[in-house]
Amino acid sequence: MDIKFLGGAREVGKSCVLVDHSGGSTLLDCGIKLGAKEDQDRYPHITKEMIKRIDSVVISHTHLDHSGYLPHLYARGWRGKIYATKPTRDLMQLLLSDYLRIAKEERDPEFTQKDINNIMKDIEYIEFREKVKIGKGVHLTLYKAGHILGAALIRLEDRKSSLLYTGDFSYKESNILDKADSDIEPVDALIMESTYGGSGKTIELKTNSKELAEEVRKTIKKGGKVIVPTFGVGRAQELMLILDNYIKSGYIPKVDGFIDGMIKKANAIHRQNVIYAKEEIPKRILMAQENPFDSEYFNSPQTKSRSDVTKNDKATIILTTSGMITGGPVIKYMEELADDPNNKIILVGYQVEGTPGRDLMDGKKKVTLPNEKEVNVKASVKTLHFSAHADEKDLIKFALNIPKPRMVFLVHGDEEGTKNLNKELEKKELETYIPRLDEEFRI
Repeated sequence: MDIKFLGGAREVGKSCVLVDHSGGSTLLDCGIKLGAKEDQDRYPHITKEMIKRIDSVVISHTHLDHSGYLPHLYARGWRGKIYATKPTRDLMQLLLSDYLRIAKEERDPEFTQKDINNIMKDIEYIEFREKVKIGKGVHLTLYKAGHILGAALIRLEDRKSSLLYTGDFSYKESNILDKADSDIEPVDALIMESTYGGSGKTIELKTNSKELAEEVRKTIKKGGKVIVPTFGVGRAQELMLILDNYIKSGYIPKVDGFIDGMIKKANAIHRQNVIYAKEEIPKRILMAQENPFDSEYFNSPQTKSRSDVTKNDKATIILTTSGMITGGPVIKYMEELADDPNNKIILVGYQVEGTPGRDLMDGKKKVTLPNEKEVNVKASVKTLHFSAHADEKDLIKFALNIPKPRMVFLVHGDEEGTKNLNKELEKKELETYIPRLDEEFRI
């Protein structure tokens, strides 16, 4: 196999790896880089010549930094087979349609709803651990990644070699999902995300959940509004379950709670695909006849302007897209509520450099939003690591639990952190590489 890194190399975003194998060529993920200004930085480096020879695309999960370039690929004339799990397919329809809506607001998009519809028609579902032939002598197997509902580790093998591509994964159990599989057939190469590599951060769900509840509780007691910018898929459902439990227990007072953006639709898709969640979730639905993705404490805004949420003096909890404040309803909430010192903004995930979320995390008191409006931030800002990515210890543990591959490639991380992780893996006698954009390797 020959592999070429078309995105996600020494950066977080536009994940895309081209694999040439005995049965043709396959793309592993096809994402965009959120927050990037120039197309060269925003999109994977897929040339016209590559488009002509790509036979298939495998999508690890639905987040746009892994799937968002697919409609662009269709607009450029590509047609072929796309492989993914059923939850990924269902959630991707939601995210790609939302991506088109935002693109129309910002620029004249090169793709249309018809391209998205064609993508949905071309997706072939694969169940976890089902080995599927996708080319002459080429087989594909997906394993649980634990990142979001339907997220998959991708194992690809041809007659001569094999690889495992992790996409994004979590090696800890969450409220909704089991941790990533590691009982996987041996591979020659491992392509592993390194988002939190070298950071020294430990992601503990119980500790962070309690801290989140305390921050929300303190803000509500003084009559403020809590804004939680979050990814609509995965993170939002985890946070809603956590907050719902703390409200039920009485630790957080009962106040108006709102979910905004695509969260409500994503909740419905989670309910429809509940068999892909960890065992306790469908049991809870069956035994208690309760839908954990439909909280009585969280409703949708009733006005398009969100005035019913922003123009009152009530303490409020707002879960809203997008997680890095790069678009979506959070922009309106930032405009209306960021200048009130009684309010609080809680950042709950990775913030890419150049995004308003990263500016907030870095302590900036004036932030320029995607609509070019500048807001004065008087609200307090708190960062909590509710990441669905593996932390540094778990990245090392996962790499060591995979039957020792000849080559390990580190992607989807900033350069400094990835280099630090690389040093730690070298100490474990793994042969590691930090690929550059457009770099090629033979495995």
